[in-house]
Amino acid sequence: MSPPIHPRVPRLVAAASLIVVAAVVLGSSGCGLLPPDRYVIRVDSVTVTSNSAPGTVRVQAFGFAGSDACGALARVERGERADTLVRRFMGERRNGNCLQMPARLEFTEDVAVPPGRPLRYLVQQPEGPPLVRDIPSP
Repeated sequence: MSPPIHPRVPRLVAAASLIVVAAVVLGSSGCGLLPPDRYVIRVDSVTVTSNSAPGTVRVQAFGFAGSDACGALARVERGERADTLVRRFMGERRNGNCLQMPARLEFTEDVAVPPGRPLRYLVQQPEGPPLVRDIPSP
């Protein structure tokens, strides 16, 4: 004679089945169940223009944050060395259904430039040398 089935077993099996079905549905619908991929974004150009606020300039960085619409700018890592502002643009690619068009990077920041002290704006790239722009002193 086999042992009797505990009354909660069918409920547990039903709950486990529901979780599996939900995971399959969410995974196939493009809702990312995995953490996003992180990467360094390649910046193609940096422009420096005067700003309306005295002692500041506007710096704009342009590039592509991803090969499709799932890629986006996640954060900008900022550092400073002597007379150089160091930036690294970190991207994040979420798993899901994405438009097949590149995600553009258009980043703007206002930078204070001390009088008589020019700065350098350095963007770290995923490969190769950094992109460097000189920022003249006002």
